[in-house]
Amino acid sequence: MRITITFTPLFSEQVQAEECTVNVENGTCVRGLLDILIGKFGQGFRSVIPSSNDPPGILVVLNHRVVRDLNEKLADGDLIGFIVPPSGG
Repeated sequence: MRITITFTPLFSEQVQAEECTVNVENGTCVRGLLDILIGKFGQGFRSVIPSSNDPPGILVVLNHRVVRDLNEKLADGDLIGFIVPPSGG
């Protein structure tokens, strides 16, 4: 399956790209994709991505909706992004 990942500035600084495409096996979940991206981009990427089902600070977006469960399965052609939700007051 072919998955496209877009990177906002926080992430693009870590990976030196604004977008990439990754081929994954059928049945790969969001968490599995994160592991693949850590392998591809290293520990700098790991430091800015979520590591649990309730990630603080960083949201994973799948096809323009926030992922609530990192075990959600991916499908061919999916679009993944990462956003930092607004905060402060």
